[in-house]
Parts: sequence; C-alpha cells; structure tokens
Amino acid sequence: MADLHLLGDRMLGNVSFEGSTFLRVDVRKTDAVGADELGDINRRGRHLNWFGWRYIPNTGRPGTALNHPTLYPIEDTYTAAWRAEAAVGWESLTWEQNPTQAHIIDALAGLPVLGEVNALVMLGSQVIQVDAARELPW
Repeated sequence: MADLHLLGDRMLGNVSFEGSTFLRVDVRKTDAVGADELGDINRRGRHLNWFGWRYIPNTGRPGTALNHPTLYPIEDTYTAAWRAEAAVGWESLTWEQNPTQAHIIDALAGLPVLGEVNALVMLGSQVIQVDAARELPW
C-alpha cells in the first residue's frame, strides 16, 4: 500500500496508479487484545498456505521455460494485536487514469456497502517455508 501514514492509533493509506488514487483505507485501533486471545490467534493462524505462480519466460524465443501454480506454506507469529475500526473506500477512475483496470475499479466502487466487519491490527513476523513449497497440478 502506497502512502501508509501512522498517526497515533490511526493508520491511513492510499493505493494509486500513476498518481491517481483508487482506494483509501482508514484504520483506528480501539483496544489491545489480551495475552490469552493473542495465544489463540497464534495457535489458529500459525500455519497457512500461500498460493503463488512461478513463471519464467524462454530466452531468445517465445513461450515459457517454467509456468505452474505453487503452494508456499507460511508460519505466522504475532507479538501484539488490537481490535480496530476500519473503513475502505473505492474511487472511480477514468480510462485515461488507468487504462488497464479502470473498468474493474469502477465496478468495485459501484458495489453497495452491505455492512461492517470486525478488524484486527496485528504485529508479528512471517516465515515462508520455501523448503516445503511444492508445485500444484493444473
């Protein structure tokens, strides 16, 4: 996320393309998560899987040398967490501002807001277990 600003218990961020902002995020921490709950979060979310794609083009000719989906196991460890209030706002862009994605951003900006959900701000580390990564069939 570009332009992330930390102002006390508040985090503000903008996502843009070539200087045209299309997403704004505003998060405000409300209260810290206790040690017992943080332990539960670490136990439940410790081992996750990321999906990735490995792509390497051929050298000197069209086509691909390597092209397949990949599973990357990760291990998260959180040292602190806070409940938070969060708001996300999409902003429509013109074709001139973002010729490859303006129609997608415009569609997202036009979706109705159906409600709010709980948010967490978490501080921690993440280790990608590359030795356990594997190619996925497709």
